[in-house]
Amino acid sequence: PTIRFQLAHVNTQIDAACDNLFVGELLCLGITGQDCTSVHVVQNGDVCLTIANEADITVNTLLANNPNVNSGCTNLIVNEVRR
Repeated sequence: PTIRFQLAHVNTQIDAACDNLFVGELLCLGITGQDCTSVHVVQNGDVCLTIANEADITVNTLLANNPNVNSGCTNLIVNEVRR
């Protein structure tokens, strides 16, 4: 099934500096202000640019939809779900 929910309600665990993303997390790949209809499970070696490119979105959109991911994308946690 398609996962649909607002980023702000589901990603409250991510800090403003984006220092606490974990591999396996799902990242929102939607558009700011809209329900997330696509998700990404963080994998070893993932960086924001790669995730954004695969989703055909900008890194800025990825970061806007995942405010707990830091701008350097250094806090991704493997297997965590991001919206």
